[in-house]
Amino acid sequence: MVVRKKRTQSSILDGVEGVGPTTHKKLIKIFGSVSGIKQASLEDLVVVVGQVRARAIRESIGTDER
Repeated sequence: MVVRKKRTQSSILDGVEGVGPTTHKKLIKIFGSVSGIKQASLEDLVVVVGQVRARAIRESIGTDER
């Protein structure tokens, strides 16, 4: 029998207020990665998680928009 240890992964999203495991999974499912979330427009984030969380995400992780 092989016993595997439960791995703990951390993400830049872990420190964002209002973003728990469910919201985190939803964001990754839709945008593909943290990089994808950074590249998303604020309007796209608002559609997915609402205005308050979208602004919190944008303030915490920034943007890759150019």
